[in-house]
Amino acid sequence: MPHDTHFLQRLARVADGHVDLAMSLYRDPALVREILASAGVPEGVTRVAISMDHPEDGPFVLVERSGRFVTCLGAGMRASDLPLVTRAKLDSVASRLAVLRERMELARRASDGAREPDSLPVWRRLLREPHLVSREDVAGLVLWMPLLRAMMYAHIADGDATSVRFRESLARNRLPGVREQIVEVYGRGLLTRRTMVQLLLGEPAELARVLEDPAQAPRTGIALLSRALRSEMLAPAACALNGLARGGKPYLACLKQGGALHKAMLPACATAIGLAHGKLRAEALKLIPEGTEEDGPLARMLEDPEFWREEALDMVRAFARALLSDLAPAMVARYGGAGHVPDQVATALSVQVPAPLRDEQGSTLLFGALPLYSRMAPEDLYLPAQVVEAVPMLGPAEFGELQVALWEANRVREPVVAAPVPGRNDPCPCGSGRKYKKCCLEG
Repeated sequence: MPHDTHFLQRLARVADGHVDLAMSLYRDPALVREILASAGVPEGVTRVAISMDHPEDGPFVLVERSGRFVTCLGAGMRASDLPLVTRAKLDSVASRLAVLRERMELARRASDGAREPDSLPVWRRLLREPHLVSREDVAGLVLWMPLLRAMMYAHIADGDATSVRFRESLARNRLPGVREQIVEVYGRGLLTRRTMVQLLLGEPAELARVLEDPAQAPRTGIALLSRALRSEMLAPAACALNGLARGGKPYLACLKQGGALHKAMLPACATAIGLAHGKLRAEALKLIPEGTEEDGPLARMLEDPEFWREEALDMVRAFARALLSDLAPAMVARYGGAGHVPDQVATALSVQVPAPLRDEQGSTLLFGALPLYSRMAPEDLYLPAQVVEAVPMLGPAEFGELQVALWEANRVREPVVAAPVPGRNDPCPCGSGRKYKKCCLEG
């Protein structure tokens, strides 16, 4: 690629400290492309000014829409007639790209020489030890989604049949050892599908690629969400709502039509989308029925999301301080005290709580932390690897037992109707022709 000679000659206009920044941009085409993509350059505009310091006084780097470097403008030279990328925006994009590169490196290391998707270490961990999946693991899964998406969808589809077989097996097998094994296998499947549903929901356009009828992608996503919510546990619900919120607009039409989704969760789903996408808040607000129990709190979240985000942070911070002080005091000491637990760790801890949604703690965390859950990257709902190692996590067997207990508590039991008892002198119901007192009653 030929050098942009004029740009290189004009570097003499800027101070030494800014020369380094200008050259780092020049050597990083990916960063420049990301800057231009996020600048929202109007149609017909061919050049953009990138400020390396002051938004008005510069100095500036001028680049074409194609990414070619044009020139440098020294401090005090004006670029007022061009769309401007401020230094704050430049730093933000650079930071985001650095995170992306970090994730790519994580994915490279996670591959560990694997040549097939199903041999990736992060995939094997998701299937075998889903309760130990960390933030770093999920970041790696996100990068491998183009290869894993179809496998995840097939795994979930198979899990539906497994659910039926599980209940049948549990009803037949009451032997202690056999029952525990069945419950553990099923609990592992629930935790695995929690992450899969979250990642699939977040990309409805990509989900369409694995379906026979791509137009059904939003409705398929809502069906996946409904399965996660039927578990009535906090972790699957929070992860599924995170995926729904990231997926955004395609799901709103399906929510309006109802269908597979339980009406009790409709307001929370609409609120999650509205919190994640400011342009959709008015449309989401229409899906919260007036006069319902959720009407007031959820509507207020959409009207002032930043205020409720701070409220949610205060809640999860207090929760994390109490939980870590009980379960992992050494981890608290590593952070320098309970008051210094990072917000990301505090939020991820709140997701991991094995609380049923019908319990006060489960419903408070889900709805109270919705302003956080709905606006986070998928990996941020999981604990960093070092915390996973230090904090006792709920294993598949315990998670499965909780789910079974919920089903038993919610199962509709038919009333037992006693069989009619014949009178002493009535004909015996066995059909012998003798009186009941002279036949089966004596027996």
